[in-house]
Amino acid sequence: MKKEILSILFALVLVMSFSLVMAVPAGAAASEVWVATTGDDNNAGTLETPFATIQKGINTVAEGGTVNVVAGIYYPTSTIVIDKDGLILQGPQADVDPRPTYSNARTAGSPSEAAIDGDGTLKNIIRIFADDVVINGLEIRSGTGDLVFSGDLPQARYINRPSVKYNIIHDSSKDEGVQLKGAVEGVYEYNHVFDTGGDGLNFAEDGNKPTRDCVIRCNEIHDIGWYTGLGVGPSHGGIFVYNDGYGDLDVEIRENLIYHINTAGIKFGDYDWAAKGGKIIDNIIRDTTGVGVRVRASYITVEGNEISQTGGIIVESKVDQVDTVLIQFNSIQGNTFGVKNTATATVDATYNWWGDASGPTHSSNPEGAGDAVSDNVLFKPWLEAPYQPTTSMSSFTIDHAKVDFKKKADDDKVRVQGKLELDLVNGNGVDISEDVIVTVGPLSETITMEQKGKKGDRWHYQRLKGDEGNIKHMTINWKNGKFDIRMDKAELTGITNPVTISIQIGDDVGEEPITMREKKHHWDYKAK
Repeated sequence: MKKEILSILFALVLVMSFSLVMAVPAGAAASEVWVATTGDDNNAGTLETPFATIQKGINTVAEGGTVNVVAGIYYPTSTIVIDKDGLILQGPQADVDPRPTYSNARTAGSPSEAAIDGDGTLKNIIRIFADDVVINGLEIRSGTGDLVFSGDLPQARYINRPSVKYNIIHDSSKDEGVQLKGAVEGVYEYNHVFDTGGDGLNFAEDGNKPTRDCVIRCNEIHDIGWYTGLGVGPSHGGIFVYNDGYGDLDVEIRENLIYHINTAGIKFGDYDWAAKGGKIIDNIIRDTTGVGVRVRASYITVEGNEISQTGGIIVESKVDQVDTVLIQFNSIQGNTFGVKNTATATVDATYNWWGDASGPTHSSNPEGAGDAVSDNVLFKPWLEAPYQPTTSMSSFTIDHAKVDFKKKADDDKVRVQGKLELDLVNGNGVDISEDVIVTVGPLSETITMEQKGKKGDRWHYQRLKGDEGNIKHMTINWKNGKFDIRMDKAELTGITNPVTISIQIGDDVGEEPITMREKKHHWDYKAK
């Protein structure tokens, strides 16, 4: 009897042990992998033993994971396909501004870049085929087609929330720098794009799947459409968004610097005469062979832009509701034409600066010496000087914050982005001569910022090499209130939730306590 009981118990133990073994996933995918030119695809993909190819990293990492690309030059033999939701593909320059007009931190071809090179033969270098993909801090170059692409999607398939940011993208001999088709809530921001045969940046429909609710902001785009003998250029632009009549766009194009373009600076809509929704705000557009801005959609706001050495702004005749296009508070000067409306309905172009206090040139304004306007353009009243609002800080909100805890106690990193709430009060602007005090939890530092931009509406701080301090880089854009703070060499041992973040300029103070999500090696926060 005892033997029988022991046999039964032994059998039960074996069954339970086997069940436990089977319950543990074998070879679970890593949440983070590394790729280096010195690596091997037979390696484990760790920092110490990296993979050799980016595609191997993508194929291996878990959904929602990160593929870290170490500095060096990578020559993929076929298009890199990102087919995992939430994947982050990032280089060593992630979140570092590559725009030469605003920062000298990065240069195309530098050995500190992770460059993905099509060697002048690969058509598409990266293809996005998943949602919530982020491409950050890479140099993407030397292809023959769209360097970053998402077209030819299956029926009813959209690309949701793609983000292409802080990249250097250049040298596409026949097509776009980036063209994402069928994108929803996509973002292009802080990219340096140049030397493409087609558009610099493009959102478009994919068959009957319209793009919508996207943002193109804070990019520097130049030398577009100048490749010769390729049959491209005249139909392209620095930025081009369109749905070809398949739906409303609702795209915001904001704070981009666009210059030396062999056609239009910004083209909004193509065969989208009945499409609605869009904003073209606070861009600088200059030196184009065609128009600065072309409008082929309704309910479009064109505001706060600086447009010079272009063909001006054109609103085309087939736009369904021309009277919903609003062109105000722009600086339009030194163009071959100011605003041209080819429709019979009137477009509102009041409160613009035309380059002269006498207003635009038009037969109904015989004294006008500024840029010319066509008939059916309402231009009175106009501004007698360039539009330049003064601002005062009242409070602010935090959009995103992240703290990376490093092995060395004094080497933690911080990134904070948010928006200052501004009061447009005449004569009560913030003073650049005053120190800026930044506080993040237990850290507080005082810095002096410099004015940037033609109107001095951007403040900038960059820690000099060899200087002490936690803050590496900080910007404030007083046009829209957005600020960006980056710290390194920080000591955040003992930091506790909630984390109070504040900015003080003179007597103006903005402060917000946030509760960050605590992970093993980093904390993060994202506003809802």
